[in-house]
Amino acid sequence: MRQISEAGNGKYIAANNIRRGINDLIDELGELEKSEIEAKVYSDYDHQFQYLAALALLILLIEFIVLERKNKLLNKIDLFTDN
Repeated sequence: MRQISEAGNGKYIAANNIRRGINDLIDELGELEKSEIEAKVYSDYDHQFQYLAALALLILLIEFIVLERKNKLLNKIDLFTDN
């Protein structure tokens, strides 16, 4: 373990006695250089509104086609004439 810690430029802490090993580890961590860490959080959303928008456009297109051919009920109603 000592060789591994030396190879990684680290420090070996023997943990023969659990309290002593933890205390040594806490002391070593306290001596490390402290710096602020900046974190950026990115959210990746799965946009599925395009299906609803395509359906709405299709219904709107069908409405324009049907509106050109007035049915019998709509033909009797004339909202834009002065009587």
